[in-house]
Amino acid sequence: MAMPLDHASGRTLKVPAFDGEMSWNVYKTQFEAAATSNCWNGKERATALILALRGSAAEVLQTIPAESHFNYEVLVSALDLRYGEEHMKQIYRSQLRNRTQRSGESIQQLAQDIERLTLLSYPTSDPEHRDETALDTFIKALRDSELKQSLVLSDKRKLKDAVAHSLTFESAKQASKSDVRLRQVHEECSCQKTTSKSKRPMAERKS
Repeated sequence: MAMPLDHASGRTLKVPAFDGEMSWNVYKTQFEAAATSNCWNGKERATALILALRGSAAEVLQTIPAESHFNYEVLVSALDLRYGEEHMKQIYRSQLRNRTQRSGESIQQLAQDIERLTLLSYPTSDPEHRDETALDTFIKALRDSELKQSLVLSDKRKLKDAVAHSLTFESAKQASKSDVRLRQVHEECSCQKTTSKSKRPMAERKS
């Protein structure tokens, strides 16, 4: 973690590392706050930023000519290009398009993650468009083909309504399975009783 010097107070400030996983826009805001507080010049900002880069984010340095490594504007432009809002939107949209329900993942968990990805993919879209996108993705992502068909026929227009329908459908399906199993148990017991009677000795049955 880079720890540049605060010229005004002589204190060393901690600058968080950046590995490309967190939001670049959020990180840049934090970094700029530290830079302004410490009155860093361009070269000091560039030095601090280079020292803060980790993992794939540090690989950005390979795309910049060596003579420009300490040019703060060049560094920020390169990171904007790779981790800026437009780049991340494309990543989130790709994740949204390919989202499928994981094994053991509940209806609620799937819906929550799709809502998150939809908001990140289309942050400036109107709520109606986002809800329509989330609903379509949710239906396509479901593992249960019967539930998918049921949702299509129900013509739900909002994700929250589709989730409620899905939970009701799952509950009814589980109850139906329980009823079938209960009937099977009763039938097995009846068969066992019939078999037991048929095996009793003839004399015993006559008496």
